[in-house]
Amino acid sequence: MKASVGNRKKKILILIEDGSLLFDNRVKREAVTLTVTGYDVHVICPRYPGEKKIDTYNGISVYRYLKWKHGGHFSEYVSSLLKGGWFALRAWRRNRGFDYIQACNPPDLWFLIAIFFKLFSNVKFIFDHHDVCPELFISRFGGSRKNIIYRVMLLLEKLTFMTSDGVISTNESYKHIAIKRGGVPEENIRVVRNGPDLGKFKLMPVDPAVKNKDNIVVGYLGNMNPQDGVDYLLKTAKRIIVDRNRKEFHFILIGNGDVFEELKEMSRSDALDHYVTFTGRIPDDDMLRYLSSCDICVQPDPKNLLNNISTMNKLMEYMALGKPVVAFDLIETRYSGGKCVLYAKPNDINDMADKIIRLADDENLMSEMGKKGKERVEQVLAWKHSEVHLIDLYKNV
Repeated sequence: MKASVGNRKKKILILIEDGSLLFDNRVKREAVTLTVTGYDVHVICPRYPGEKKIDTYNGISVYRYLKWKHGGHFSEYVSSLLKGGWFALRAWRRNRGFDYIQACNPPDLWFLIAIFFKLFSNVKFIFDHHDVCPELFISRFGGSRKNIIYRVMLLLEKLTFMTSDGVISTNESYKHIAIKRGGVPEENIRVVRNGPDLGKFKLMPVDPAVKNKDNIVVGYLGNMNPQDGVDYLLKTAKRIIVDRNRKEFHFILIGNGDVFEELKEMSRSDALDHYVTFTGRIPDDDMLRYLSSCDICVQPDPKNLLNNISTMNKLMEYMALGKPVVAFDLIETRYSGGKCVLYAKPNDINDMADKIIRLADDENLMSEMGKKGKERVEQVLAWKHSEVHLIDLYKNV
């Protein structure tokens, strides 16, 4: 299949539930790549403060809705289905249909919208598999595989795979799940990794307001939800600054999430306010300015059923900037980082503190690891190496 039919561009509708397009670097890269390839791309996503209801981004039409704030995840998902579905109808009518619907999970509910449109059109459904939701549930809320909610989520995942005409997997572990648990033929799957766009992810000059010659800046970029391990990072910071009296360290935490306020309170309770800066969600230029001023970056995602088989954007973004990285030793983290990362024992904050201090005390090691990480991204992991698989799926589904 080509990106056009006659003089008409093929049209793609992308559905996102867990965040705004502008803060989802993976989907942004996918949408831009597909647009540049010649597709007419439209995105429906949640609306953050200050964003317009209907907008454009790099030639991509963006429709945004406000999620219901009360009632927990159930209310959030229902509002996304209803409001996202309504916008999908409007976009469908305005554009006289779509050739593809690409749904980005979590949650595994977008297949309901895809089924609706598949009933009366030839639209193809592409499942962009970002998270393994059953494992996400256990990792976030506890319980076992016998839990009824876990079993329901397995069913929703299975229905999503069954509805799909093609699957985008973020790594080989997710591809294995699509085949074994989802029953998807291997020829209908492409592994599209979360590599950074080197055209945009470039090192900026060090900001003297962030980094001076007397301090060591440790950076974190990403979500701040229960499964993301930022609490482990704060515990590590306490080990370094309070228990080991290394007052020259400063931690920059970039991002937001469900436990953002709890983490700020944790920092205050541990007397870390002077040593930890929470930036919240910030524009890309500010994010790059902060990360470029860091000496060391950290991926604190603890080992659990979800994180062990998931690929984290932040790791490769750190590496793209030539930053040495400390991370817990997880299966897919080790694939991405190779020999360019210092791995701490899973969920061991003392070992993570040791690894961060080891880097800070050895400038040559920091420089060497940063250089190797940057080379690995350029040669293996950058978006240019992944986008070809995305384009190939759309051409062959």
